[in-house]
Amino acid sequence: MRWLLGSSWALSAAATCASLHTSFRDLTVYASSSSPDSSVQTVPGLHRLDETEAKLKLVQVVFRHGARTPLGKHTDFWKDDPLWDMCNGEHKRVQLDIKSTTGEPNPTSSHNEKQKARRMPGGCFAGELTNLGHQQALELGQKLRLRYMEGLAFLKPHFNVHDVRCRSTNYDRTIKTLAGVLTGLYPDASQSIPVTTATDLDEIMYADTKSCPHLATFLALAKKMSSEAIFKDPEFGWARSEIKRIFGLDEEFFKSSWALTDVNDSMTSMKAHGKKIPEEMTEKLIRVVDRLATREFGSFVAPSLKDEHGHQVIKLSMGVLLHTLVSNMEIASSKKSSGEKNEAEPTPSLYLYSGHDSTVMPLLTSLGMEVVQWPPYASSLCFELWQLPTGEHVVKVLYNLDELHIPGCPPGLNPSLSKFTQDVVGPFLLSALQWGDACQVQVSHDSPQPQALSSMGDD
Repeated sequence: MRWLLGSSWALSAAATCASLHTSFRDLTVYASSSSPDSSVQTVPGLHRLDETEAKLKLVQVVFRHGARTPLGKHTDFWKDDPLWDMCNGEHKRVQLDIKSTTGEPNPTSSHNEKQKARRMPGGCFAGELTNLGHQQALELGQKLRLRYMEGLAFLKPHFNVHDVRCRSTNYDRTIKTLAGVLTGLYPDASQSIPVTTATDLDEIMYADTKSCPHLATFLALAKKMSSEAIFKDPEFGWARSEIKRIFGLDEEFFKSSWALTDVNDSMTSMKAHGKKIPEEMTEKLIRVVDRLATREFGSFVAPSLKDEHGHQVIKLSMGVLLHTLVSNMEIASSKKSSGEKNEAEPTPSLYLYSGHDSTVMPLLTSLGMEVVQWPPYASSLCFELWQLPTGEHVVKVLYNLDELHIPGCPPGLNPSLSKFTQDVVGPFLLSALQWGDACQVQVSHDSPQPQALSSMGDD
């Protein structure tokens, strides 16, 4: 797999991740299919990682939920195959003990409740995790088990409450996905596994301007620029005409904020579940809709860092989550190796974060990637912290379990923890206190505030 960020790989061995957020537009990101360049020499802050010699200290996995039913209300998309009856399977799942960040048991979410109230023909509700989605979650857990238990012998084979920390957004589909992942990881777990979730206003895994008013300004700008770019796209006119013709939609449909996103969401879910799609929806048209929808929605939740508002959107939406990921790595890096004396109270080896496409997309952007393809169901980002024989700690990132080579870091080299913290995600880090202050900032061009927006919406 190969990801393009602009024109071509343009780094010399002397380049470092420090250039990430100033010149990343000229870089090419290679996934694990690229072989390391043996000619690259050691660069300050960048290190070669030999997993047979280094010690894995921490794994943090952020993932999207598994396959679900559509969120849109336009039933014309599936009128030829209207029943959504694939949500009632009997699944073995570990038991979860869900509490809010303040200790409240089983908190409710207004967004989630609105979706659950929208029943579809066949019994599923809007956005519900399907039987396929559960299977995808189970398989993700099994893949993590294969790498971190059977492959690297890092995680213990049986669940221990001191080893694992879990967090999920407060949606049925993300909570059930987390349960599926944990079942794949720990199939024999018999105890209830603690999970932290948050109220709508305390969520750190997607953007919501109700909790961060200042973010509304930048999201409104992102939406405006996205709409303008989509309208100018050479394939937009053709795609719009075809969609109108195939589904009998009027022009009013395309005046909605997320028209292409709605179409793509429905087509993706229908295709995943083997539902009948009109023959006129050719593979080419589906690809174009996916590309345009990714641009439409991605420009909102994960705008390019080339755009002046991009940094602020990522900072105000993902800053606390990124700060949490980095803080966990810093704590793990200070932990003595097992067997050494005076080891402090046990710290987790694994953190699991169950979220959405609107979690994965901006995290990819924070790493310097232009998001040009919608993250698939159950897609994941793994942040690994390794300790080299020299004592230095380095960060390795996997996307869907393939290594991501961070822009600014030549293939074969990984950033040290300090370089990753300072130069890769540093521009976006916000503690909870800093985020609270930044979200309330009012400047002259921010007034009047746009209507409150959420990357999750009410649907």
